[in-house]
Amino acid sequence: MNIVDTRIVRPIPLLLRPLILSLQQQFKETGLLLGEIKGSASVSQWGRVCWQKLRHGQPWGLHDCRRSLATKMNDMGMAIYNRSQYCFIHSTLLGGYNQPKTPPQAV
Repeated sequence: MNIVDTRIVRPIPLLLRPLILSLQQQFKETGLLLGEIKGSASVSQWGRVCWQKLRHGQPWGLHDCRRSLATKMNDMGMAIYNRSQYCFIHSTLLGGYNQPKTPPQAV
């Protein structure tokens, strides 16, 4: 039984839709949004040196990008995590351990 729903249920921001449609068209033969599957080691290595390739003075990593994106999207009123799904998955997989005392509120 698959208890995790893999569908994307968050809305795609209107500003990103043209980029996504362009990527889909560009890589339609592979069926992958970015064209090819990369191993986690190669993605991690690229993320460690990307700041150097862009000639930035201070080092940064992919997690810094994720954190900055999450902060900016939150500032714009866009939820990053669907708490209702997270709570369902969390309670299903962990048997309810450390569940929030109040249910998530609709945004």
